[in-house]
Amino acid sequence: MRRELFVILSLICGISVSGCISNTAPANTSSTPKVEVHAHRGGAALRPENSLAAFTNAVADVGVDSIELDIHPTTDSVLIVNHDDTVNPSLCLNPDGSQIAHPPVISHSPSTKIQKYDCGTLVGLPKDTSLPTLNKVIETVEALAPINGKPAQYDIHVKGNPKSITATQYATLILDVVQAYGIHDRVHIMNSSWTFLQAVRALDSTISIYYLTSQIQPGDLDSAVEVNATAVAPLGDTLDATTVQTFHAQGIQVIAWTINASYRWKSLMDIGVDGIITDNPVGLDELINGNLTDQLTIGPAGD
Repeated sequence: MRRELFVILSLICGISVSGCISNTAPANTSSTPKVEVHAHRGGAALRPENSLAAFTNAVADVGVDSIELDIHPTTDSVLIVNHDDTVNPSLCLNPDGSQIAHPPVISHSPSTKIQKYDCGTLVGLPKDTSLPTLNKVIETVEALAPINGKPAQYDIHVKGNPKSITATQYATLILDVVQAYGIHDRVHIMNSSWTFLQAVRALDSTISIYYLTSQIQPGDLDSAVEVNATAVAPLGDTLDATTVQTFHAQGIQVIAWTINASYRWKSLMDIGVDGIITDNPVGLDELINGNLTDQLTIGPAGD
């Protein structure tokens, strides 16, 4: 069978098979915009989540369009990058190397306390690796040379339940950091509260904002238009073509989260989503560029 294929290809090309087949994937000639690859927590299937190692790999080695990260404010107004509200005992140890029995709530603690925890040993990073600050993540990423030549975007997922600051004060903290590093046009502020997004919009009329939700509900379209949202970000498994088209008709993008199965990537691309948040940006990038052959599936992930 392989010999027959060789003969057929040779006849078609009129030359050697090596002159007919290229190892380079064909260029994307479709008029449809390429789906953006958003690395969830920096690409949690590839490197420890929300770590400098993950963000570096996603930008400098994979070449993603955007990195997604979670932030919480400390009581001294430092923005810590971490998914959970607390220091996670399955990822971090006490400063003395013991197990964490009473995880501190990040938004109820000073940064000097939070950054003493060893969040490297348990996940294969150097001992005493601290939870990174948003400032440190941006400094690290901005110093990298992206392999695709485009500066990385940031999906800043605003989390935490601070007692000491209002939504406006929290939004101001974030915007101040964004402005300080000159990345305003590459930042998407993501949150599941219309109230918080309205607070952001009241402070900045042009910053990109994403409404994060498990599933689009009646009224979300009107709210998105009212707050001038750049995108809605529903759970990918809840999306259909009609929903995507409805938001597109209002000039609002649709970013699906967090999808890790290749057949679901394909179905979301087929209905026209603008971007996909995934733990495995390598696999998604390969699918988009026509290089993925395996039906890859990674376990489900949260937001």
